[in-house]
Amino acid sequence: MNIFKSKINYHIPLVLQENLIFPSPPFKYTRPLISILMCQSDIELLKKGNHISFYIRAKVEVLLECSYTLEHFSHILELDEEVLISDTYNVNEDAMIIEEDYLNIEEIVYSLIRVNIDMRPIKPGAKLPKGGRNYRFLDEDSFKKEQEEQGQSPFENLDLLINKKK
Repeated sequence: MNIFKSKINYHIPLVLQENLIFPSPPFKYTRPLISILMCQSDIELLKKGNHISFYIRAKVEVLLECSYTLEHFSHILELDEEVLISDTYNVNEDAMIIEEDYLNIEEIVYSLIRVNIDMRPIKPGAKLPKGGRNYRFLDEDSFKKEQEEQGQSPFENLDLLINKKK
């Protein structure tokens, strides 16, 4: 859904209550997000100076891929966020830059959903595999502890060799 920026007022918010639909093909290479199953949203758009305030409250059901088991599982997200939208970049502002004359609502909501998904989602009840022949899995704490016990990084030795040649 596209909303022209010129249709957004300064004093009266433009209110949208939408069940947004996201087609599956754009998610082909966006692991761990497999698909967006449902997105019930309440959106308010209001001009504020040179910006547009995009306020969203949404309940989103997503299908994710578990980092441990690679199984798909459903997860519910609750969004309650405000984003400032600007036409131009300003180093002193924290705003999303959209230069077009319109706002693509699905694109903005999709961006907010992506930001709110864990980078490594874990299916409830999933356990880190123990390992197998010639390999093993370590959780982050065990990995850090093992790194500290081993001492220096192998790359530090490369730095020593490079500095010797100079």
